[in-house]
Amino acid sequence: MNTEEKKPLLSKEEFVELIRFIKETDEKFNNLIEAMEALSPGFFIDFFPQLSYVDRIIMLLNLIFHEPEPKDSLIEYFIYTLNCGKDKFAKEGITCDGKTYDLSSPELLYDAMVELYFKNPAPKSDDKQ
Repeated sequence: MNTEEKKPLLSKEEFVELIRFIKETDEKFNNLIEAMEALSPGFFIDFFPQLSYVDRIIMLLNLIFHEPEPKDSLIEYFIYTLNCGKDKFAKEGITCDGKTYDLSSPELLYDAMVELYFKNPAPKSDDKQ
């Protein structure tokens, strides 16, 4: 019997670095859009390569953590719905099997995902608030 604990391929530090990169890239892109809009109202920037790059990083993170379909991805929920943990509901995060997971930081997201997907690989429910 193999008693070795399953672990994700990324360390917490690597994961946090990628989440912060995604957040910083998104903020820079939004600042660029705001600046261009201020210079020329109605201006639209077709920046698909940048967005595709971030989407691919998220896709890889989802694969590494064995995330379900993107619509149920905790990573995307954390980044887009909880504004990388800044949303007022981030401390309440999600509740699964009666336990509430604080998602107010990338570190706490990592801890929750390790517990949900590696220590308890088949959670019964996922109630995103």
